[in-house]
Amino acid sequence: MGETATGICVCESTRFEFNLNSNIRFKPTEYGRIIYKAHWMPFCRDGVGSELEVDDEGFAEMQLYPFMEIFGPKMQGGMHIPVETSVILINRTQEQLNACKKAKQSEQ
Repeated sequence: MGETATGICVCESTRFEFNLNSNIRFKPTEYGRIIYKAHWMPFCRDGVGSELEVDDEGFAEMQLYPFMEIFGPKMQGGMHIPVETSVILINRTQEQLNACKKAKQSEQ
């Protein structure tokens, strides 16, 4: 048991509270980038601000609520998916991390 590089505490419990306004990290596919751009293009002047920003590892970050609004309708089984599967990362709250650490310490 311990913490991974993403800061997620690995505990026995797989359930934890998560706020829809909290950020998630995900790896968009090329199709996902197109969906994002199409969603924001009407609100951007000359396309500025319509590109999905990703880090050096190819991850983008946004709140879960707009993620569902933008990509949810396009989440279907099949060839065209907007994000790489199994790569949505959710960070736990500090309270949840502390509970994990306490549980780990009590095991030792």
